[in-house]
Amino acid sequence: MAILGFHIVVSLVALTIMSKLGSRLSIVELYIVKGLFRFIAPSNDEIRALMPPSKENPRVRRKKREEENSDGFNVPKSLPLRLKVGRVIEEELRNLPLYSSVHWLSLFVPLCILVLARLTSWLVVNEDERSVLLVFAAIFFLLSVIFATQADYFFDIRLLAGYDRFCSNIATLMTETGVSEYSLTHSKDPILLYVSMSVLFSFIAAMLVFPNFRYANMYTKAQAKASRLAKLGLHITFLLPLLTLLSFTSPVKKQLVFGSRKL
Repeated sequence: MAILGFHIVVSLVALTIMSKLGSRLSIVELYIVKGLFRFIAPSNDEIRALMPPSKENPRVRRKKREEENSDGFNVPKSLPLRLKVGRVIEEELRNLPLYSSVHWLSLFVPLCILVLARLTSWLVVNEDERSVLLVFAAIFFLLSVIFATQADYFFDIRLLAGYDRFCSNIATLMTETGVSEYSLTHSKDPILLYVSMSVLFSFIAAMLVFPNFRYANMYTKAQAKASRLAKLGLHITFLLPLLTLLSFTSPVKKQLVFGSRKL
């Protein structure tokens, strides 16, 4: 009982510390909310205080106030309104449609990359497994370069348009800050973007080599013992990532958005 009580106390202390750190060191707050400001609209009482006083009697003024509370009131254009500026906090983003997805990705992706990197570090010690990882990394690097250079032609991604917009925004920012000689903003060659994306994709793909082998082994063993209906479900599950990727191709997008072609 003493050992069990000690573990309960340690677990409660660790849970308290993690809850405090989670509220103060939020990943969403670090890379999304930090540095964002919003304008706070004035309240109805503040607007009424700035409006010119009317010469109506109290009864008419009280009736007009009741109508304004139910139906609203008009604000003159010449009213000297000043909007307040406030910092955006994470609680204000929770009602947005994509907040739950962004919050889940911010927690899942770093942990997944950390686990894959730790697993890969154990595999790199063996020379044979290290050679397999390097070969697959080189193959995936070549495939990633081909995919990145041809993505705009076959997929609805608009990678080059986003890169051009990013360069123009950086150039505008540098011009506003007084930095005129900034050569990287004038370079429109996306070769650095292609290489960076290919290195990132090949690195992640190399870490997924042996988990994919394990998944393929589990798939073949499950298929050997399954019935026909279960085999159909296994095939559909296996092909779902490919079907998801094909849904982003330009022909499928045009078919889903604009419908069939009319001759």
